[in-house]
Amino acid sequence: MSVSLCLSVYLSVSVSVSVSLYYESANPPTNTHTHTHPPLSPLRHPLPAAPTTAAASVEKYINNDSTHGVRHYKVIVVDKNTIQVGSGPTTSSYRTVKLLRSRVPEELAWRENGVDILFETTGAFMTTKDMARHDVDYVILSAPPKDLNTTPMFVYGVNDRDYNGEAIISAASCTTNCIAPFLAAANQIAGGIRDANFITVHAATSSQSIVDEAHDSKRTNRSIFNNIIPHTT
Repeated sequence: MSVSLCLSVYLSVSVSVSVSLYYESANPPTNTHTHTHPPLSPLRHPLPAAPTTAAASVEKYINNDSTHGVRHYKVIVVDKNTIQVGSGPTTSSYRTVKLLRSRVPEELAWRENGVDILFETTGAFMTTKDMARHDVDYVILSAPPKDLNTTPMFVYGVNDRDYNGEAIISAASCTTNCIAPFLAAANQIAGGIRDANFITVHAATSSQSIVDEAHDSKRTNRSIFNNIIPHTT
């Protein structure tokens, strides 16, 4: 049996998939794993804002979004490192947000500001050794780790039930989160996958140049608005 499918997800990521399946038995396998996840400590405060964001410009930044449009939050600048964000008539319900600025994890006062769970999205810390520099209880990496034999990787709806309380994990890539649930379902229904290939069509990312530039990689030195050269995501 051959299946062709196109998946699209919100962040302008689309994955075109061609999969060949084969039946191994009349009764497709089922997931009987009943492991329950250990409880995580709740966040006591909102996560810090982007480290390079100036407090005075946050209100315009969060209220005028290129994707989500106009919102109406009120931002009160307490000091150069602290803001309060809310939308009610009184400030009693406003959330306090600390602005931390450093490229050195040891200099970021995560625990001091009540942070237990950190989402590592900078792309600068891609191994358990590097992510362990963050002074928090749990770190979730938003990309595939560079030490796959050390940092476990989980995709929700695919293998998240295998999570066993690890302090540092990867939530895989946007491409993997798009394709893996379909492949897992296809594998379970058909009883196996003989071969598969897919192509990701991705929107512009922050690491790509708006205009042409000199770069060692000929796949990334052209303007992202005009470049359709295949590249890793």
